[in-house]
Amino acid sequence: MNALWRSNQGKVHRSDRYSQWRHDAGWEKAQRPGHVDGQCKVVIGAGKPDERCRDINGIPKALLDLLQACSVLNDDSQVTSLMAKWDNTVAPGCMIIVKGTTDA
Repeated sequence: MNALWRSNQGKVHRSDRYSQWRHDAGWEKAQRPGHVDGQCKVVIGAGKPDERCRDINGIPKALLDLLQACSVLNDDSQVTSLMAKWDNTVAPGCMIIVKGTTDA
């Protein structure tokens, strides 16, 4: 989260690093996810990029914003349940996203 936003001359904007990640991750879409209509729940499995102490809580915000930007979600407010976890079966620096329907 600390690297997402920057302020310059009183204006807040995406950092260059965040903009590059959004571009790269948006094009990566290896599984070619379809569009999700309606409410859903999301589970995120993230591979730690290294052994440093890291917070998991920054991952969902950036990832849900990316899913919205790539038109997988109409709006991230569709997500009614969210879980994120470090997963040692996921390659370092990568994420696996699983969505499911909700009983909303």
